[in-house]
Amino acid sequence: MGSLPKPAVVATSTRDDVSAFLHSQGTLKPETISLFFEQEVDGEAFLELNDETLRQDFNEITFGERKKILKIISCLVGPDANTSSSSASDTLILNDSSCSFINSSGSSIITLDQDLGCAVLEGYVDDDGVVRPISNIDQAKLEPCISASFIKKRKASSNNYKRDRLKKRTSPEEVTPMDIIPILRDSEAGCQVEEFINEKGFLSVSHQITLMKILHKYVTSSRESPLKHYPEATVKIAMAKGITSAFPALADKGPCPWESWSRIVQNKFETVRSKLPKEKKKNNVKSGCKSSSTNSTSRPESTSASSSKTIVPSASSTPYTSSNNPEIESKKSWLRDVVPTSRNKHEISQALDITFIERRKWIKSQKPTCTDIVVQYRPLASYEGEMISEEFARMEKLHVDLVSRFQIMAPYIVRHANVLKEQLTLDVQNMFNDDCLVALMMLPKILVPTSNSKTTTASLLQHIKKYKKHIDAIPSSALLQVTPAGTDVEHYISVESCLTEPAPIFPFILWSTNSKKDGKLYLKIDKLSFLVGCIKQPDQCGIEVLKAVSLSLKAHHVFNLEYHPSMKPFYNYLEILCGISTSPLLCVTKLINALRTLEENPLS
Repeated sequence: MGSLPKPAVVATSTRDDVSAFLHSQGTLKPETISLFFEQEVDGEAFLELNDETLRQDFNEITFGERKKILKIISCLVGPDANTSSSSASDTLILNDSSCSFINSSGSSIITLDQDLGCAVLEGYVDDDGVVRPISNIDQAKLEPCISASFIKKRKASSNNYKRDRLKKRTSPEEVTPMDIIPILRDSEAGCQVEEFINEKGFLSVSHQITLMKILHKYVTSSRESPLKHYPEATVKIAMAKGITSAFPALADKGPCPWESWSRIVQNKFETVRSKLPKEKKKNNVKSGCKSSSTNSTSRPESTSASSSKTIVPSASSTPYTSSNNPEIESKKSWLRDVVPTSRNKHEISQALDITFIERRKWIKSQKPTCTDIVVQYRPLASYEGEMISEEFARMEKLHVDLVSRFQIMAPYIVRHANVLKEQLTLDVQNMFNDDCLVALMMLPKILVPTSNSKTTTASLLQHIKKYKKHIDAIPSSALLQVTPAGTDVEHYISVESCLTEPAPIFPFILWSTNSKKDGKLYLKIDKLSFLVGCIKQPDQCGIEVLKAVSLSLKAHHVFNLEYHPSMKPFYNYLEILCGISTSPLLCVTKLINALRTLEENPLS
C-alpha cells in the first residue's frame, strides 16, 4: 500500500522543516528565513502568520517580503485560513475511532485507523498517492489521496510557548549575564586577559581577540554544526553583558553599558561564519552582495564604539617611521591597542591631538592608504565620524561650519537648478521633499567638469565612460549610493566596480534604507565602512545626509584622498563654502555669481 503524501509545511512541521521548505521555494531572502529559524517558527506558528502579526512581531521584514510570505501561506492553507482546501461538497466525518472522507461523487471512501494507516473501501492507494479500484468497474471515479494533515483532527495545543514567543520577544534586560570569569580561568591565555584588564583598566586588540576566541569556543563547543555558529540573540547578549559585568572598566557610559560589546560579539560570529565552507553554512548561501539590489544578513551597528568592523593591526603596506619622542611613541602604541568606548573617548581625543603632527608628516610623505592609517590609528574610524571632524579641525583651524552655510544656500541652489534643468529639478523634488537634499542631488548636474585627455587620465576617462549610467543617475553614484536596509554594509561593493576587473575605488556615502525617509548612513573608503549618521524621522533626511557629505569632505582631507573626477567641481564649491579654498573652478565661479544675483534680487 502506498503512503499518504505529506504537504510541504503542516502544523506538526518543525522549524527545520519550515526553513528547508522556504529555501526550496527560492522566493524569500536568506535573512528572512534565518529570522524565522532564529525565532523558532515551526509549522503551526508559520501557518498562523498574517499581515498584522508579521508587521508587529517581525518589523524587520519589508513589505515585499511580507507579500511573498502571505502568498506562500495562502497556497498552503487556501485563500481563507478558516476554510478547507477541499470543495464545499466534500464531507468530513469524525468520530472517536476513525475519520472518513467521502468525496462529492461518493465514488471512494477513505477511513483512517488509529495508526494513521489508510484503508480504502473498494480500492487501494498506489505509490503515487492515487486511489485505484480493486473492482473491474471502469466507471469508478478516481480521486487523489488526501493528506494526513486534512484527515487528522488537530488537537488543541497545550503548550503555546513558541507562539507566545512570537508575540513577546525576550527583553535584553531580562537576559542573565554570562559568568565569564571561570571560563577565562580555564586557560592560561584567559588568565592573561583577566590580569591585563585588572592591571591596565582597558583591553588591547590582541587581548580582545583572545577573549573573543575563548568565549566563542565555549559557546560553540556544545552545539552541533552548522547551528553552533548561529546562536540565539539571548546568548550573544549574555556574552556582552557578562564581559561588562566582570570588567566594569570596559562598560560604556549611558543606559546600555554593554552596547559596544554586543556589536563586537556579533561581529565575531559573523566573521567566523563568513569563513565557513559553503556546505557548512546554515542557509548554504554566500554572504556579501554584488550590487545594491542584493541583500545579505543584517548587521547591527554601534552608536558609541569604534568602526563597525574590528581592525586588527597587521603588517602595513606603507613603511611607518618611529618618532624619537617617547611620549608620542607611547600614545601611538596605546592608540593601536585601545578599544574605543564612551568611557575613553576624551582620552582618545587627547592622544590623537598629541600625535597629530607626527601623523600628518607620515601621511604626507609616505601617502598610505586609508586602511593603513586606520590600522595605525584605529580610533580615527570611531564615534560616528567625530574623530574625523576633530582631525579636520586641527588641520583647518579657520574653517567655517559647512552644514549651516549650505542650509542657507540650498534654496538659491534649487532655484538656480530649476532655471537650468527645470524638468530634472522637478523630478528630484518629487523624490525628496527637502531643499538640502534637492540641492545636493542637483549640484553635480549643474557643476559638470570638463573631462578630456588634457584634464583626466585615460584610465579615469574609461572609468567614467563605463559607469556613466550610474554617475549620471539621481543620486549620483559618485556621491551617494542607496541600498536596501539589511544589506551587509561591510561587504557592499560599489556599483562603480567590477569583480572581474580592477577599478579605482573612490569614497562615497552609502544610505541603507527602504523608503529614503529613514535608515543609516555610512562612508565607504577602501574596504572600510564608517557609520556617520542615523535617520530616525523623515524630516531629518536633509540635515543628516548633509552632515554625511560634510564628513566625506573632511575625510578626503584627513586621509589624503583623491576626489572622484566627476565630483571635483562639487567638492570645490563645498571647500569655498567652508572657507578652506580660495581658488574656485570656472564652473564654480559662474555658480557663485548666479547665486549672488539671486541673493541680492530674491524676486528675480
